[in-house]
Amino acid sequence: MIRVLLLVVTTVAGVQGDAANNQIIEFKERTKGPIATMTTAAGAYVEEEDTSTLNKNLFNNEFFMDSVTHVVRERIPERLVHAKGSGAFGYFEVTDDITDICRAKLFSKVGKRTPIAVRFSTSATQRGSIDTSRDIRGFSVKFYTEDGNFDIAGFNTPMFMYKDPVQFSSLVRSFRRNPSTNLFDANSLWDYLTQLPELLFIYMVVFSDRGIPDGYRHMPGFAIHTYQVVNKYGESHFIRFHFQPDAGIKNLLTDEARRIAGADPDYATRDL
Repeated sequence: MIRVLLLVVTTVAGVQGDAANNQIIEFKERTKGPIATMTTAAGAYVEEEDTSTLNKNLFNNEFFMDSVTHVVRERIPERLVHAKGSGAFGYFEVTDDITDICRAKLFSKVGKRTPIAVRFSTSATQRGSIDTSRDIRGFSVKFYTEDGNFDIAGFNTPMFMYKDPVQFSSLVRSFRRNPSTNLFDANSLWDYLTQLPELLFIYMVVFSDRGIPDGYRHMPGFAIHTYQVVNKYGESHFIRFHFQPDAGIKNLLTDEARRIAGADPDYATRDL
């Protein structure tokens, strides 16, 4: 007998929640019948008798070994930067003809839509941190085009942090926790900022009223790199990608950001 996965959800009458809290309930309501047939990671069907290990040889139970192995290996180490992020799927629609600049198929005609995935993130903070920190935000877009995936890595600022890649490792360490105290150390960060003047431009934005976006829906995005594109005549152009929110640009003041952090550390994620 093959084990079939069924989704059973019990709700408490009268409990109200937002879309995030009700995700599993809404999924159950729009899913009819079994979700799938239970398999191992290798795709082998799981027999009914293998779903219990009582009084049986554990090491001969492929399902048990597979499920335990999955649990102990599922924790991927945290990213060094941009550890906490949120994503959304959507589409890119061409609204203006730019074929005189670029011949890529995703820009080939007005009205053409291309599926995309977008990831927003904080930069210096860790995975369990607040969403309203005064920090640079990541803004990356993946286009699922007919010719393959096209990725744009970006920030919420139109400028980057440095020109020389060798600066990366030292810069990252400057805003991480001090290994001697396990605390964030402002002296370490500012010591590095004052030694690398090209950082001052982007940090003038971070410490201005634009430093704390009011969620990801109100945050602009800017590609880090300049791209060289070619039109159908073989003519080259250099372009930059800018993303402007339809909801308008909004930011938080420090006191408001602190209040929100205490009430909902995942404010931007939930809003998205």
